[in-house]
Amino acid sequence: MKDHRESARAQVLTPGVLAAAAQAGCAAVVVVLLALFVGLWLDSLIGQRGLCTLGLIVSSVPLSLWLMVRIALRVVQNVPVVLPKPEPLEPLEEEE
Repeated sequence: MKDHRESARAQVLTPGVLAAAAQAGCAAVVVVLLALFVGLWLDSLIGQRGLCTLGLIVSSVPLSLWLMVRIALRVVQNVPVVLPKPEPLEPLEEEE
């Protein structure tokens, strides 16, 4: 049974799926870093200390989660479904 799970896992964890997972993670990091730098820039522009930065970073979390879900759903649509071959049934023995 363990061999079947390992082979199914190997079929699902293709390089394309792993690349998409890396893409989702990197997209989240990019969104948060962009919010950080834009927030710092806005804070320096209006003379505040951290208000815009904090607001943009907090608001970037739902955006990055939404983006990660969208990327994951796109990948899941492209993953082929592989069903295991059914094992042959043994004939039932009649009890006397």
